[in-house]
Amino acid sequence: MASETSSYYLSIALIAAFVLIFLLAVFIRWYLNEFLPELTYLNKEIQRTDGKEKEQWLKKKKRLILSLLPFVKY
Repeated sequence: MASETSSYYLSIALIAAFVLIFLLAVFIRWYLNEFLPELTYLNKEIQRTDGKEKEQWLKKKKRLILSLLPFVKY
């Protein structure tokens, strides 16, 4: 009887773990879909420009990369 309940709890824990991993993967994919096009745009602008304007684009790229950290806002 005790092994039946422990296997029941184990199966619930495994299902919950798979659901959480799936949701985490979906969230990461959603976040990267917003991040990657903007990063591509910034890299093209950095290659296109020089001087002060290039420094401005580099600062924007740095802010974008720092925005991946959840506690940094720009």
